[in-house]
Amino acid sequence: MKSLSILLQDQYGIVATETVEELALQRNNKSISLLVVDLERSIPALLAEFEQRRLENHPTPIIVLYAFRQGQPDWEKKIRQLASQVFYKPVQIEQILGAISAEGTLHKVPATK
Repeated sequence: MKSLSILLQDQYGIVATETVEELALQRNNKSISLLVVDLERSIPALLAEFEQRRLENHPTPIIVLYAFRQGQPDWEKKIRQLASQVFYKPVQIEQILGAISAEGTLHKVPATK
């Protein structure tokens, strides 16, 4: 994740957070133009934060890096509904960069698995 931040830091406002609470505090930060979330922990809390952003019509695209969990079909469905793009781990940085256009907008591309 750190190498991805380094690659994108010249094009995007990068703010690193490690907790859902920190992420929620950044909701009104206008300098964040892309949200990349590595879903490993606190998945229900992160999904609630994504839902809140959606309800507020938050314009920031969300890219989710996710390790598929066979026994969690509800999470899988919710993640796909709320994220702009889902990449299944392991993911190559090039795949993520390919989803981002030169103008800084996110292209909808099929999720990788």
